[in-house]
Amino acid sequence: MEYCPYYDEGNQRLYFTSRRNDLLPKEFDSVSDFQKYIHQSNNGLSKIYTTSFKIK
Repeated sequence: MEYCPYYDEGNQRLYFTSRRNDLLPKEFDSVSDFQKYIHQSNNGLSKIYTTSFKIK
């Protein structure tokens, strides 16, 4: 799910928020496994992405 697009005309960058859904595991073997999971892009949490986007 992508939402909240913003176009920076001066830098020709498109910013948007995306929530990449994946099933959240119910249990983790360690705190470090949990920390690795929450920093992945498909954890269901919203993150900000950017890409070069030129409008002519």
